[in-house]
Amino acid sequence: MELRYGNQPLKLNGDNTAVLVGKLEQLAGVIETLMEAVAAGELDKALAAAKKERMATLRKG
Repeated sequence: MELRYGNQPLKLNGDNTAVLVGKLEQLAGVIETLMEAVAAGELDKALAAAKKERMATLRKG
């Protein structure tokens, strides 16, 4: 499963942009875990970096 900010992949850990789910039955649990991580602020740094990169790209265009 790949997380995205706008139309760009969100870098989670270094250059990793995806979370390995395994079996389809595990997808709901992975999504729930990601939602909890977002609510706890665990993805704030990755989202801020993605926002900064996107704003720089938009200013060039």
